[in-house]
Amino acid sequence: MTERIIPLADEIIGKGIDELVRLRPSALRHINYGKGRYSHLFAGWRGQLNILLRRLADEVKSARLAISVDQALLSLVRSEYFAELTIESTAAIGEVMLERSTGPMGAGVIRKGHRFRKEGNPDAQPVKRSEAVYEASRDIRIAQGVTAVTVPLVAQRAGTQANVVRGIERTVDVTLARTDIRSADVLFDTKFATVDCFAAGGSDGTIDPVALRRAAKAIYSAQAGPVDEALIGGALETPGLDRVAVFDDWRTAASVVVPADVSWAYSGALASRMMQHLTDKPYIGFGCVARPGGVFNVFIHVELTVMLTDAKHLDDTDQITEDIGDAVSNYFDDRPDFWIWKLAALKGTASRASHKVLTCTSAVVKSAIDGTTLTEPSAPDLTGNPMLPHYYLPDNAVSVTYVVPT
Repeated sequence: MTERIIPLADEIIGKGIDELVRLRPSALRHINYGKGRYSHLFAGWRGQLNILLRRLADEVKSARLAISVDQALLSLVRSEYFAELTIESTAAIGEVMLERSTGPMGAGVIRKGHRFRKEGNPDAQPVKRSEAVYEASRDIRIAQGVTAVTVPLVAQRAGTQANVVRGIERTVDVTLARTDIRSADVLFDTKFATVDCFAAGGSDGTIDPVALRRAAKAIYSAQAGPVDEALIGGALETPGLDRVAVFDDWRTAASVVVPADVSWAYSGALASRMMQHLTDKPYIGFGCVARPGGVFNVFIHVELTVMLTDAKHLDDTDQITEDIGDAVSNYFDDRPDFWIWKLAALKGTASRASHKVLTCTSAVVKSAIDGTTLTEPSAPDLTGNPMLPHYYLPDNAVSVTYVVPT
């Protein structure tokens, strides 16, 4: 039998009782009866020890979580953190909005299985576009004279290729990728055209250790009750969902749950799936009101000036540049407050990326669309069902200028 890592409270208290009885044998009957000052003293110590040991147990669990990898990590997450996570690949779900504005507007049906398509373009900017085919997930009946309709979609094939990574141009509300999905089969009225589209939740079924650890910690904390971690943990159990943020909107006394998938894509269908899961389990506690938000991307490039510790490192900076690019990408992707960034934190991230870096002297964040310099974002507006920005760094788009001490 393996030795227990964390002792029981009674194992510690027992030694104290033994020593007290050795010094004062008459105390034993008070402790056994559970009455009197001696008994109350050990009861208080037991309560304090239980709090301390629970904290130690959390640290042990966190340590095991940090060192486990691959299937061992997945087994640990499921067995000891009670995380019912879907590791299998998932198909993207979403919606396409169609409109018609001229000519006769007759009634008709867009039938379940009607195909829509996203054309691939490996050279698309700022992010490449993969080809994908979707199907209408149910019949949509359109009455005479109706000009606009929303068709729910599901990708024909599982994987991230069907996710639509949406973005805006700088802070101007000019949305990119809003017409990527178009009808592949002939509609009953060919005047219908795509005016907006969303697709998210596709995954390749790979084990992402960062995502697993993030979900495990949240779900483990959720066992304490209907706290914010319960909403986060429950949301991360939703198939196809990879990231989530939770805010308290004090004006409406509601929690705002913001979902995104592994590609940083969002769709109303994915948000609805998440809210249904939170309600069914239930993760929304008594008296709690929760509503979904969403995510859009701001495509950026980062320009850094980095001072190295020694001029000899200038001979080969490829590995340094790669380390800095990975660190900066993680800064924008792996923080729970992904909707905001600070130049000082960005410079600190670059400074710690390699032991060959002395300091990062300057950092500039620019739009990947037109090169405009961006300012640090302010706190998000949580009115209604908010759409929060994620600052998307395509292909680790970090350019570094190296200098050395003079």
